[in-house]
Amino acid sequence: MASSEEIRVSIEALNGAIKDFEGKRDAMENTYLKISNVIRELNTTWRGASANKFSDQFDALYKNLSQTREQMDNAISKLEQARNIYQETEEAVKALTEQLEAGDTPTFF
Repeated sequence: MASSEEIRVSIEALNGAIKDFEGKRDAMENTYLKISNVIRELNTTWRGASANKFSDQFDALYKNLSQTREQMDNAISKLEQARNIYQETEEAVKALTEQLEAGDTPTFF
């Protein structure tokens, strides 16, 4: 059953979403790198079981970060695909409209 709501999209909106995702992904990575550098400095003076436990927990965080990055990269890729499909479709519709307005028989994709 079709929804009565319209979905409105634009190339600009898709490009904005892509840039937003890329910015948030990069910010997440930069934050991780800052934390990682602090932990490396801490490891030069902090030793023992608690230091090892903390290091293990941070390594687990890195694995989660890697998975989050993969998911964000996938979302960016899907947004880029959607943008490209939308743009190609808009160009095809424009070409067909121009053919019809000129009185030509339209050629389909």
